[in-house]
Amino acid sequence: MSMSTVLIHVGGIALLLGLSLRIREEEHLKFFLGLVLFCAGFMSAIAILQQFNIYQEIIPAATKQMSTGLYGHRNILATYLLLHFPLAIYFYVSSQTRTKKVIFGIISILIALALIFSRSRGGQLVLGIELLSVLIYFVREKNYRKIRDLIIGGVLITVVYFGLFSLVKVSQVKPLVEHINLTQIAAEKNRKAWIETPPSIANIFTGDKSPWHSLANRLVFWKTGWGIFKDYWLTGTGPWTFELLFPVYQDKEITEKTFSIMVKEGTKFGDHSPPHSHNIFIQTATETGLIGLGLLVGFLITLYSRGI
Repeated sequence: MSMSTVLIHVGGIALLLGLSLRIREEEHLKFFLGLVLFCAGFMSAIAILQQFNIYQEIIPAATKQMSTGLYGHRNILATYLLLHFPLAIYFYVSSQTRTKKVIFGIISILIALALIFSRSRGGQLVLGIELLSVLIYFVREKNYRKIRDLIIGGVLITVVYFGLFSLVKVSQVKPLVEHINLTQIAAEKNRKAWIETPPSIANIFTGDKSPWHSLANRLVFWKTGWGIFKDYWLTGTGPWTFELLFPVYQDKEITEKTFSIMVKEGTKFGDHSPPHSHNIFIQTATETGLIGLGLLVGFLITLYSRGI
């Protein structure tokens, strides 16, 4: 998790220095954003390689086959990549040379694959929204060549994903069967269970990999966060205190019916409190109160109004 903090803050410093010191002309901006996209492509490649458990001295192992890149958490990786995917598409469609189109096309595919392998349901949902938005824009512009390229890119992403998915299954099953000393029947059951991990896109709506399971958890987090905010609405409870206060508030804020949904699968929040509320607005409200939440909303309004 220290690596996440380092990457986020060093990246922010580099961005500010780049914008304030180096950006003088449009060509400077294009070069800078191209460099940013290269970094996103490199991080995506690391996230994909995590699935194969190679170069473990450099690349951290994936947690339950959920790629995190160098960020330590799949949701942070997904947030980072989602900011770059539309930029990669823009650079692809606006490139004038074949070489640049190939480079930015590959980066776009790598980012999409890394988002899929992160198993971040929110990230995958937003990726779909971004692709749909780009498609709608091209349809309104009646740019059929770009529509064709986008569809071809989607097909390539699907083919490469299932190809990599098959390789991951093969690479993970072999060492398991070689090292586990069980009866033939037990070994076969274990082998089948292992083959089903990592989860395929085809079955994300079933079992404990279902997004509804994660949503039920987060409804509890958000309800508890609302309870904390009501008690400390002005200044909040301080940075990174949600994890400390969650066990205190869970019995107070969670109804017996809602909590029973969570413990049905054996989850016990008292043993492991969530480090984050999984909602930036609730997290900001609980830890910095109405003052911090107002600053965040004001920042977003300023950013988007100036952007428009």
